Amino acid sequence: MSSILSVLVVALFALWILATVAQQIPVFRPIFRERDVGLLVPEYRFFAPNPIQGDFHLLFRDIYTDGTAGAWTEVCRLRRRRLLDAIWHPEKRERKALFDAINQLAEVRIVGVSPTQTLLLTPYLLILNYVTAIPRSLPAEFTQFEIMYSYGWGSSRPPAVFLISERHRLGALKSGRPGRETVS
Repeated sequence: MSSILSVLVVALFALWILATVAQQIPVFRPIFRERDVGLLVPEYRFFAPNPIQGDFHLLFRDIYTDGTAGAWTEVCRLRRRRLLDAIWHPEKRERKALFDAINQLAEVRIVGVSPTQTLLLTPYLLILNYVTAIPRSLPAEFTQFEIMYSYGWGSSRPPAVFLISERHRLGALKSGRPGRETVS
């Protein structure tokens, strides 16, 4: 019985390795994406045509009823990786969505979309929703977020401000969810 179990375990891992290799080949990627097996089969991109030169950082601050503004705080919900994360790590999807929204907003801003139009873009609204959902220790009237760009670990260049949002009201609606009213 244990030899049959051993063969099944080895066969399972062999299929997983084969699927991982197949996932790296562009022709086979749609097959995996259609069936959403990407949750179990990793996709690696070791060589990018345009390597990343730096990082974006998302910060927020709250503005209180007396008009004072809190300090800028970096949004960082990273925790120490666990062994289980190799198999099950749903938090990476949240970080990836935030990363993609910031990159899309960066692309749009580089093209030259006006600040007024930026307020209505999906990436802006996604980031705003993310920031307003962060638990707060003190009740704030408004919130504001900032995206900064750092030039890499060994760079002597200081981080640059990429975007500072408008102030957005943090009011409770009857549903109990925060409201999002823009204030100039």
